[in-house]
Amino acid sequence: MIISVFRPWTYVFLSLSLLVFAFGYFAFMMVNHNDHSAMTVLFLGIVAVFVLLWFVFVFMELKNKAVVLEISAANLTVKNFLGFGLKKIYAWSEFDGFTTKELEAESGSFEYLYLQHPQKRIVVSQYYHKNYPELKQEISKYVKNRGTIARGK
Repeated sequence: MIISVFRPWTYVFLSLSLLVFAFGYFAFMMVNHNDHSAMTVLFLGIVAVFVLLWFVFVFMELKNKAVVLEISAANLTVKNFLGFGLKKIYAWSEFDGFTTKELEAESGSFEYLYLQHPQKRIVVSQYYHKNYPELKQEISKYVKNRGTIARGK
């Protein structure tokens, strides 16, 4: 059985997200709620939009890409949200195959592997997973590689 291992910056990303959320919360608490001036309302609105957008971004990123994988000969177990999400078990026969795509980031290029399932696409990311080559090699034993998608940004 192989279990995915996260790179350290995955946890830094989560920590920064919690700090942004805390900043938004304390900004709301520090502003005098009895002061209904235009500047106060504008400030609170900007902070609320910023925190909401950051939260949605983090939520989607952690849900779809920061997943814990447990690979065994019988099945694939997936837990999203850094392993804190619900556990889903898939039989290898349920997958149609996988494709890979290399994506550019500020810190370099990273490969993403997309497992094709009839109901859900599972993303395995070299950006988030420290043992990505090992995961890819193990997945290729059970699921057919459908090729590489053209390089994207």
